[in-house]
Amino acid sequence: MKKKIQNIKLNVVSPESTFFSQYVKKIIVSGIEGNLGIYPGHRQLLTFIKPGILYIFMLEKKIEYIYIYSGILEVQPSFINILADNAIISNKINLNTTLKKKYRLENELKKNIISMEEKLKIKKSLSRQLCKIKILEMLKSKIYTKKIF
Repeated sequence: MKKKIQNIKLNVVSPESTFFSQYVKKIIVSGIEGNLGIYPGHRQLLTFIKPGILYIFMLEKKIEYIYIYSGILEVQPSFINILADNAIISNKINLNTTLKKKYRLENELKKNIISMEEKLKIKKSLSRQLCKIKILEMLKSKIYTKKIF
């Protein structure tokens, strides 16, 4: 009889640094075709991930959050690698700085003299700021755990 694996090693890395490397119970990540729940013993998988929140269910019954800009997800039965273009760990987000950037970007979008390319760049950056705010709100509200399970 095969022994059931209870946890899985998660590595979240970018070209510049390692954001996370620990054993976890499971993760939920935004794949290109929707959210993916990855548990220990999952079949092999290689796919792109889109910008969104990576939910990490820790061994000690808490949830960590990392915002992934985009990247590649590799799943093996005993480990998960996320090769991220960039990432933000929830406990490193400063609310005041994020709000200031959000307001500045919103004001930039209101200008009619910017090019379509600039608008797309601003919208992408604004989306990142909004996601940071969402992460902080989730941590504050404690409602997030009921939505995920």
